This record gives sequence, C-alpha cells and structure tokens, in this order.
Amino acid sequence: AAASGARLLARRFLCCPAHPEEPLQYFCLGCQTECICAECVLNGEHRGHDVLNVREAVRRIPDKVADLSASAHSRLEEFASSVERAQEGRREIAEVAARGRRHLAGALERLGTALREEEEAMLAEVDRCSADVSELLGVEDEAHIREAHAMLQGHMRAGDAVQTLNWYSRLKKALAVPAQQFPGGGGLADGSDPIAPLRAQLQRGFERRQA
Repeated sequence: AAASGARLLARRFLCCPAHPEEPLQYFCLGCQTECICAECVLNGEHRGHDVLNVREAVRRIPDKVADLSASAHSRLEEFASSVERAQEGRREIAEVAARGRRHLAGALERLGTALREEEEAMLAEVDRCSADVSELLGVEDEAHIREAHAMLQGHMRAGDAVQTLNWYSRLKKALAVPAQQFPGGGGLADGSDPIAPLRAQLQRGFERRQA
C-alpha cells in the first residue's frame, strides 16, 4: 500500500505555494508541515532542516499515522469526558435555578399572604377607630334626636295623642344625654381634641406594621 501511494505521489505534479514554478518533493521532519519544494530547502524557511524526499517520507507514514491516531483517539476521549462533565454541570445549574425559582415563588406567596393579612388588620383597626370617632362625636345620638324630633312633629300634626306623648318622652330622654361641644369645629369644651388619641393610636399601628 505504501509503494502504491508512493507511485501515485510520483505521478502527481503539485506546485509549491511559496514557489509556484517548483514542484513539491520534500517533507520537513523538523517542522512536519505540508510538503515543500527544493527552493524551500535550499534558500527558504526550511533551509538547514532535516528533510526527506516525499517518496521516502511516505514509506514512514503508516507508523506515524498509527501514533497520531492513538493520540487523536485519546484526545477525543478527553473531549467526550469534558462534554459529559459540562452537560452534568448544566443539569446541576438547571436544578439549582429551578429550586431557586420555587423558593422565590414560595417566598412571594408567603409575602402576599402576610401583606393581605396586614391589610385586613389595618382596615379593621381603621374601622374600629372610625366607630370610636363616631361615638365621640355623638353621631348616633344626633341621629336619635333627629328621628325623635321628626316623629314627634309628625304625630302632633296627625293628632295622635299616644304616639305624640311617646315620642315626646323619647326626645326628652335623648336630649338629657350631655352633648359634646366642639367650639369652632375644634376640641371639647375644655379645649382638648377628642380625636387626637385615636389618630395617634392608628398612626402607631401603621408605623408598627411598616417597620
């Protein structure tokens, strides 16, 4: 097979890339680059190098090719092992990312639940303080007085003596309750602000939940 390759090589005339007028007929043992011409050996880059005629070099190829194939096979095995390790690393990274996403989703869900609970608690406190404010301002008492007065007037005009007396009694009872006084739209008669404690309590609740 080597002899056949040598005969085939001898019949082919390939020009040197560096010296197109010269045929390729040598192989540099030191550089082991592509074949070179006589001008490369005598005056070119391979001057003084150990070279062989291509026919002699090709006879040595089988042993060299076997060694080179073994090196290539070993290198390919290393590449395959590296690829396998890289794939395993990608799988591990994907698992870590998936766990991180699940953890983040759970944390956000817990945070959303906590925020909803805080919102409900804050609204409940607002409602309670609003009810306390209404009580302080006598809103319900005012409604009772308005109702009793309207009913008394109506029954008087209708000539219903019993209902007139009943609603007279109710109106009198409602008016007997001391009224809160807010001079100038401000505080109580003693100058204090009845809403201030509730306002401060509500503000403290907001600040405590924001902390």
